[in-house]
Formats: sequence, structure tokens, C-alpha cells
Amino acid sequence: TAYPNLKEVVWVQEEPRNMGARAHMFPRLMQILPEHLAFGYIGRPERASPGEGYPAAHVTEQSRIIRTALDLSMPVSLYPRKMPGER
Repeated sequence: TAYPNLKEVVWVQEEPRNMGARAHMFPRLMQILPEHLAFGYIGRPERASPGEGYPAAHVTEQSRIIRTALDLSMPVSLYPRKMPGER
């Protein structure tokens, strides 16, 4: 493999989990990624609406997404945000 030390792939997006490019790309990525790789997600949880509703809530959630995406101290695959059937 071209990246022998690769242990996980992380998808980061601002939109809720069920919206944006992740909803389209997730099944395709699962077809091409090796089974041993963990697939992590950083972003908003699934929602019916893309917006937080309140500016303060948006700032808080946006800050969490950015902090989590840039924090390399813990593998993202350990975060409790997986959907059933995800690896």
C-alpha cells in the first residue's frame, strides 16, 4: 500500500451528518477503503435542518468541530459518534 502507516481516515464537514458531501461519499468510500482502516466522522449530528438555530449555538458547535478535527491526541475512531454498521 502507498501509506503503510495509515490507521484511520477522517471525514470533517460543517453540515449535519446526513447532509452535505458525506451523505453522498460515505458508501463510495466504504467500497474503496481497506477493511483495516477506521473511518471517523467529525461534524454535526444528524438533523432535519442544517442550521443550529441560534448564533451562540452555531459558534459553540463550530468551535467543537474545529477543535476535534485538529486534535491528534486521540484517534477519532474512538469518538462515540458512529452510526450502526460504520467502522
